[in-house]
Amino acid sequence: APYVELDLGCEPFCVLCGVAGTSHLGFESHLKSKGEWLTRLGRLEALLPEIRRVSISVLAEEAPVRLGFMEVWQGELQFVVRPPASSRADAGAAGSQEDSVARALWHSVVRPRLPTSGEPVAWLAALPFGIEAMLGAGRASEPKEEMLS
Repeated sequence: APYVELDLGCEPFCVLCGVAGTSHLGFESHLKSKGEWLTRLGRLEALLPEIRRVSISVLAEEAPVRLGFMEVWQGELQFVVRPPASSRADAGAAGSQEDSVARALWHSVVRPRLPTSGEPVAWLAALPFGIEAMLGAGRASEPKEEMLS
């Protein structure tokens, strides 16, 4: 899973929970964060049919319209990754935990797979493939303790 990284000592570190090692991966707090991760990936996947449909139809539009759609889709991706507004308003550990899911998802899955072209036609054409790559990376399995030994 992309949210389990290796620290400088080559030990696993869960970015969702801020905990070193893999022993916590079965704990309720981690499972809650993982569930939120999967929920947001599901929201991202739900955008894919619309992105495919709209991106193709927008390619024939004038340049300002294409640029506008590019900006709208970037905002939509950020919206999908962020926790719901009600969660962000809540202070405390739960809100912080959901924000860690957003940060990890954005920085390890979404942003690295966004199209790199700054040209709207190429960006919009590549976006569905980028989202497919995001979903594949985001659903990678968590490491097993024996894999890390």
